[in-house]
Amino acid sequence: MPAPAAAAPIARTAGKLLAARAASGRQGGGDGGGGGNGALVVLVVVLGVPVGLVFGLVLLVSTVAGGQQRACMPQGGGGALPANFTGPGSLGEVGGTGIKRSLVERVRSTSPFAGEKITLGSYGTTAYGPPWGGIQGEGNATSGGLPIRGRSPRYYMVAVDTDLIAHGTFVYVWPNPFEWKGPFLAADTGGAIQGKRIDFYDWRGRPTQRGWGLKKSRVSAKPIAGDGGGQSSDEAEAPAATGPGAGECGGAAGSLADPGGDGKVVVHPGADRPDVKTRKPVLDFLKRTAGVFGQQIILTTGTAHGRMSSAGQVSDHWVGLGADMGSVANKFQDGGEKGTRIAAAALRAAGVPESLALRTARSGGGHNVCHRGWRVQVIWRTGGHFDHIHVGLRRGCNHEGIQTFQIG
Repeated sequence: MPAPAAAAPIARTAGKLLAARAASGRQGGGDGGGGGNGALVVLVVVLGVPVGLVFGLVLLVSTVAGGQQRACMPQGGGGALPANFTGPGSLGEVGGTGIKRSLVERVRSTSPFAGEKITLGSYGTTAYGPPWGGIQGEGNATSGGLPIRGRSPRYYMVAVDTDLIAHGTFVYVWPNPFEWKGPFLAADTGGAIQGKRIDFYDWRGRPTQRGWGLKKSRVSAKPIAGDGGGQSSDEAEAPAATGPGAGECGGAAGSLADPGGDGKVVVHPGADRPDVKTRKPVLDFLKRTAGVFGQQIILTTGTAHGRMSSAGQVSDHWVGLGADMGSVANKFQDGGEKGTRIAAAALRAAGVPESLALRTARSGGGHNVCHRGWRVQVIWRTGGHFDHIHVGLRRGCNHEGIQTFQIG
């Protein structure tokens, strides 16, 4: 245990992380209902730092904290597999990580955040893992698709901010809780893991997770520790991957003027029930919304949602006519401006003029618009709808203007 004077800044930092994840963990309600992130919450047990286990699809991002250059990389890839490592601490399989090649390929081919980008340098590190349950979620799988199934598989794996380190890459982190000199697979994310933060997945349980605390470690794309040395460093290094589009990678949306074309919509794994998929009218409307917004939109909850809404009606989700866009997958802060612009883009796609769409979205609430025979519902910044935007469609309407409501 650190002395009280040393523990205070650590506690403050951990408290900020807890607050950040607590905000991102709010659950939805209203006609959309359900959490927008599709997340199973896992507690990072360092003074209460949490990590989200979510599914989603690829995002390309623009700038890096601290002025470091970043590269935008295509989905998949992840670079060459590391050589087999049979030294002390090896768990076998790929690079001694305990992770089978088929699972590495699954992460690289299906993760929403797969790529080849690795931003090197000094990171703050914590640890999380089982036992699962309660506030920590069920621990079914990581956001990169690595199976956990509520158990304690022995993996050398880390949760990262995918703006800095892409899923499917192998990174070397020293020091680490295992004194492991081989690689770790980047395969998880968390609402509180932002910027130069890394969470070590530690299957050994709460004592070792707490014992690691909050420490500074160095991240590299090649071995750091060598024969057992290895010192953490404050020196910032250039990104290991510098693919096409380095620098500006699709920044904040500008005008919401209707571009006259559709954008890209991705339905992430787990968004729908296996036997009922989100229907074409919703997907077509979201493509229109993405075209107005000017960026890809990720649908995080479709039909995989409770049957009833908080208003006691059959949810639009349940019948395939509802969609949530979660904050983690779509990279916006809870209640933040980017979420507001997505909500405004949806209103714009429903025929609301640009300035009115922005004002309405910023005011928060649920908004019903009659558009081409469909009631279009957009819910944002009311009730539990701060970590996701809900869009729902229903056939048949005859009202004019915007009907606005609030969710208690």
